[in-house]
Amino acid sequence: MEPKTNSYIPEQNISPESIEGKESSERFGRNVKIDIICHRHAKKTSGTTSEEMLVTLEGLSDAQKFGRAIEVLKDGVKAYHSGIQRAEDTTREIMAVISEEHPETKIFKTEVKYDLGTQLRKEGKGFILSFGSMSTYDEIYDKKGPVEAMDWLLSFKDQRPDEKSLSPYEIAAREAKVLRIFTKMAEKLYNGSGITLLLCSHSLVIEPFLQRVFGFEKIDEIGGPVKYLEDFKIGVRTDSEGKKTVDIKFRDLEKTITQRELDEVANYRHPGEKNGNFSQLKNLPKL
Repeated sequence: MEPKTNSYIPEQNISPESIEGKESSERFGRNVKIDIICHRHAKKTSGTTSEEMLVTLEGLSDAQKFGRAIEVLKDGVKAYHSGIQRAEDTTREIMAVISEEHPETKIFKTEVKYDLGTQLRKEGKGFILSFGSMSTYDEIYDKKGPVEAMDWLLSFKDQRPDEKSLSPYEIAAREAKVLRIFTKMAEKLYNGSGITLLLCSHSLVIEPFLQRVFGFEKIDEIGGPVKYLEDFKIGVRTDSEGKKTVDIKFRDLEKTITQRELDEVANYRHPGEKNGNFSQLKNLPKL
């Protein structure tokens, strides 16, 4: 059955996996708006493991405020989060508020995207982590603070800190692969559509991606590490002829990025790795 209006979005069009291979036509990809909001989770408790570091009551309250402040586009909202509990809890609070504040807006099923977090892959009942040995980072963080610790990590760029950890470029590539799917989605949505996508991620994941996009050396150049519930926004727009623009905004930084540039970040592979399976990493810890 044909949609009654050009702005109607069938639910399957929101699933990135289901839009691959669809043929575009005069009905798709024109005057489309996609707002992507990639944010850090809410304030967490202290601890030494992810199971211990949960969202605080203050963090839950802040997540609700964050949800109320979001200006959603007319045709729907969909959220994604990493597989870590604090990201899931943050997303749940945000989406509950959006559902209450915008009862007329379609709320799509929330999904997990492991590439938004530090889980490399699922194995059995647990996860293999992408940062296996971060004792140096933790030591610098405790002695000198988050700025110096983040600078230490980002300084490796395409090199791995140790045999158990991904390089910042590899971390950025994982996040870019998620974002690339959504920027390409504009070509597959009905003309006049407008959707909002929320992505709950983490520090140590967001900063490497921002470094690849904006090209800074020191984290202070962009005002320091990403704070709780702080976000960067990607605005995807197509015009009446289907021409697409992608703008990335973070704090006072703004950049128009081409699909090719985003692909370059997403397609990075560490030298020697085959098929992107990170086979060179050794003795990876489980969560």
